[in-house]
Amino acid sequence: MITALFSRPRRARSEPHCAIEDRLRRLLQSSSLHPHRFSAHCEIGPFVVAHVCRERSLVVELLAQADQRERQQQRATFLAELGYTVLRVCPRELGRHPRRVLRRVRAALRPAGR
Repeated sequence: MITALFSRPRRARSEPHCAIEDRLRRLLQSSSLHPHRFSAHCEIGPFVVAHVCRERSLVVELLAQADQRERQQQRATFLAELGYTVLRVCPRELGRHPRRVLRRVRAALRPAGR
């Protein structure tokens, strides 16, 4: 009984995150991003990235919670050294303005100089 009381809030916290992660995945599979393809949960060096378009060396991930931002910054620095661009998406922006997020992703996918 006590375990159930403590596990319920944790489950409630993770469900909205899963819904936002799923929304981001669907957005990145959008036909408007064709011909670019994103792979989910890929290993790059010691890190697992949420979504990557290897063709354009673009990583798209949700902005981490405050306690995870240092690790997220370490990952971004490592990826930049390998030539990747990291685009962070705020969960609130994704929920309220998905078209704006889609425009940001399209802009990041454009070749330099265009």
